[in-house]
Amino acid sequence: GHDICLVTVDDDRSDFFELDPKVERRVLRCAGASKSLIQALARNWRTLRYLRGVIRDMAPDAVLSFMDSTNVLTSLAAIGLRRRVVVSERNNPDLNPLPLVWKLARRFAYHLADCIVVQTEAVRDWYVDRGLSKGDYWLVNEKIVSGYVQANFESGAFRGNVGGRYVFTRDTSNFFTQSGG
Repeated sequence: GHDICLVTVDDDRSDFFELDPKVERRVLRCAGASKSLIQALARNWRTLRYLRGVIRDMAPDAVLSFMDSTNVLTSLAAIGLRRRVVVSERNNPDLNPLPLVWKLARRFAYHLADCIVVQTEAVRDWYVDRGLSKGDYWLVNEKIVSGYVQANFESGAFRGNVGGRYVFTRDTSNFFTQSGG
């Protein structure tokens, strides 16, 4: 087995799923909205420093990152630490564009990653067309079906609801070749 450490910017109060007790968690405690450019720069610099410290101290075989701004910070934090960095792009950049500063940072930082994982061929093509890739991707084909049923009730002083959720997921990985370094 492998030791796994999950690094988050916020504590477990915002978690959607319970974390397996075998997974170590490190909380950076730097989540939050910034009210000014100076505050945003300071918050992201602090996040980058904390993240770099965790990567240096843990010395992992690989660092996996998810979501665009986190991918940028992770790639930058790992500079010079000789760790393989895999970034997973979970959005279509045409449908969810980044602010200019993050676009420029992504252009630099994604070249530092060893691999970029994307959800669709269209997103792969977006990165190749803009020169952000030096190769191919691990393309994940994910199919999800979900449904939710909720019934509300009220009787005198009691009220509430009860619900159920169904989720079916199927993943297939098509190919992998190194991108970046």
